[in-house]
Amino acid sequence: MLETELITFGLKQREAKVYLVTMKMGEASASAIAKRAGLPRLSVYSILERLHKRGVVNYHEKRNVRIYKVAHPDSFLKQCDLELFQIQAKREHIKCLLPRLRSFMATYPEMETMEAGEINFIEDLICFQNICKKLLNDTKEWLIIHDGTLIGLITDLSKYTPVIPYCLIPASRRQISAKNSSLQMKTVFFPDHQLRGPLNVMIMGTVVMFIVQNNQEFLAVEVRNSYVAHTLKSILNLLWNMHRPNH
Repeated sequence: MLETELITFGLKQREAKVYLVTMKMGEASASAIAKRAGLPRLSVYSILERLHKRGVVNYHEKRNVRIYKVAHPDSFLKQCDLELFQIQAKREHIKCLLPRLRSFMATYPEMETMEAGEINFIEDLICFQNICKKLLNDTKEWLIIHDGTLIGLITDLSKYTPVIPYCLIPASRRQISAKNSSLQMKTVFFPDHQLRGPLNVMIMGTVVMFIVQNNQEFLAVEVRNSYVAHTLKSILNLLWNMHRPNH
């Protein structure tokens, strides 16, 4: 059954139904599609929007009403190609990050005998934020070292926790502090050469987040290991005490 095949591809049951109804109708308004599909009109609006974002449904406006029409079936193949490209890009991010993590671990032979802990890869920003909110509810400790790309993320998380972040920033990125002076955080700048390694790291209690973020993609490597967290805290505390004001 064609609807089942579409679900296998990744569409939800209602999405597959709306897609096929739209195809049979040629082109139609959302309300007409909803009536033919026997689904609530508001739900169909949302479904059509999701299908449009996938690139499998298009629309044009006629007398201020959106008229929907399915795209060429080849759009499903293009969607697969796009997903493969995104997976490959994330894989390359991980490949770039892992050598630095291995190098860091090799510096501390004790890590070879410690318990493995738990490592998770988080690719969804909302999921990451929810995990961080829970962690910040359970701890009063929030240490961050970042190169400026995390400032928006820190700002968003700060809305949900009274915990004030302690941020270490390379001196070459000092300008971001002036741009975000309204953000409540304690900041210290350190010479770039004093720490070479992953530059976007959050420590919340015994959990460490190594973060890769740009305009298109997000990836966090979550390490739940008290030894790793303690070691990184020691390094960051050393930098903090060396360069804090009035030191």
